[in-house]
Amino acid sequence: MLYELRWPLLIVIVLLLFCLWRLVASIRSLKVLKITAYGVLVSALLMIGGMLYQLSLFEVLSYEATVATIRVEQDQGKRYYLYLDTGGTPRVFLLQGDEWRLEARQVQFKPWLPLPVAFKLDRLSSRSAVPSAADGATEYSLRDDLEIRWFWRALYRGWVPGVKTRYGGGVYMPMVDGAVYKVLAGRSGLLAEPVNQAAKSAVAGWSF
Repeated sequence: MLYELRWPLLIVIVLLLFCLWRLVASIRSLKVLKITAYGVLVSALLMIGGMLYQLSLFEVLSYEATVATIRVEQDQGKRYYLYLDTGGTPRVFLLQGDEWRLEARQVQFKPWLPLPVAFKLDRLSSRSAVPSAADGATEYSLRDDLEIRWFWRALYRGWVPGVKTRYGGGVYMPMVDGAVYKVLAGRSGLLAEPVNQAAKSAVAGWSF
């Protein structure tokens, strides 16, 4: 979580509560000008607070670090169970194909805003080693229910101040029974590395 935004977010919440209190008082006294003024302030603070909260949900990347561990178990044929561990209870996905692909969204901030690179995992999908045979590919969204669509629209259109660039990226590796991979993230994006012998052998014999 992007903890550097806790204090700005707390300040916005305090200001929002104050403006809400003054708005209610203005409504009770039927002061039209104050109702309008505090109504505008409340709307602006809600938008700013929403943006800060959404940014706070990103993970921090002050240096290259492991962000996920992936374990593969074969079901049958080209059907695999993929266990995605991002630090809590591993999530299980059923993929159809030859390779798995993990994608993420990343944000870099401008120099005057001393914040590290932040990221969020975005999507998990399968790939076929032969593009023409990708009909059975599967795909899962990794976005959470707390995301606000208008925030992402504003972020990717460059309307959020302090953001230098927004970009997406991904990494993919072959699926074989028993393979374990670790996924790292840094300023340049995602990187996947084989952990055990099954994964190393799969990568060694991989044609891509």
